Amino acid sequence: MLTNTGIIFSGIFLCLIGCFFAFSLISRKGAPSFKLPFFCISFFICCSILIFGFFSWSGADFISNISLSSFITPAIILFVLTLITLAPLKQWFQLGLLFICCIGIVFGFDLCIVFSGSFPHTVNSFLTALCWFSICCFPQILNINSGLISIQTLTLSLGGLLLYFIDALPLALGFLSACIAACSLAFLISGRQNMNLQLSDQMSNLLGFLLGWLVIYASLESAGSCFLVFAIYPLIEIVFSLCQKLTFLPHFAIIKNNTLYMRITDSEMTPSIINRHLFRISAICILFGSFQAFSPNNYSIPLFCFLVVLWQLYRIYNWREISYSLKETNQKFIRDVKENLQEISQTLKNKRRK
Repeated sequence: MLTNTGIIFSGIFLCLIGCFFAFSLISRKGAPSFKLPFFCISFFICCSILIFGFFSWSGADFISNISLSSFITPAIILFVLTLITLAPLKQWFQLGLLFICCIGIVFGFDLCIVFSGSFPHTVNSFLTALCWFSICCFPQILNINSGLISIQTLTLSLGGLLLYFIDALPLALGFLSACIAACSLAFLISGRQNMNLQLSDQMSNLLGFLLGWLVIYASLESAGSCFLVFAIYPLIEIVFSLCQKLTFLPHFAIIKNNTLYMRITDSEMTPSIINRHLFRISAICILFGSFQAFSPNNYSIPLFCFLVVLWQLYRIYNWREISYSLKETNQKFIRDVKENLQEISQTLKNKRRK
């Protein structure tokens, strides 16, 4: 009989070795592969979850109403959606399927995060499904290279695994976190050795479904604020990109190009160096996120970590000008904001004239 730690490491071993072997086979093609890598990830995660569910499931350590069927259903749906996405598929059709699946799982198994006690149960359930669907849509903004998206996936999954080891998450979610972390690590290492291993935007949507599964279920176990800390960097990138997109300026039309990551790359810092800095930022978020599990306040640590991450990103973004004084830095920031506002104003005037 395996101990809980043995079960966790069995899942890590299966996913890590299985993904390494699968990625090595894919690499032999010698051509870019955008769909098969995530097919392998979904296959090993689905198999691991099903094996865990049938042989090691224990609902005693849950504080929510997550059952065995509600836990393994997302794994099966993930693999089925991956099979469907292997065929040519319209983006809107896939997003529609994802929305239906999120709604179906949340309402079918009565999974509800209480966003506000004043909201009816149905509204909270709908917001839960909407939150899950939003997580499905966001990874494609960060789908710039395999290193970036792997590091962010590792941050959430390693954070979840650490929460299990400090008794803040049940075994099932710790096992899921371990499997995601193992697959992400294999993809990160294999992607560095073979640049042909990438995720298509549609497969990154399915990665979002996988991460949403972890985040939503962890939030049901009162660990939502911890995952908010783990996800601070991608949230900053998403808000930063969307705000520029909503200005409707022509050079902000491609949302991926609006990210801080692309801005830093344009400043002649290589992706490998940027990823190294982001890995350090991720380590900070994991550390603060684990402290959040024992915090009586849901806002203080996330706010403090947000400021820390924002400052670190600003330092990376201005790596050539880091010798500026605080006064010069503030002046430069205000000048940049004024220039952007003037450009937006001029664009709106031109549209009115037309």
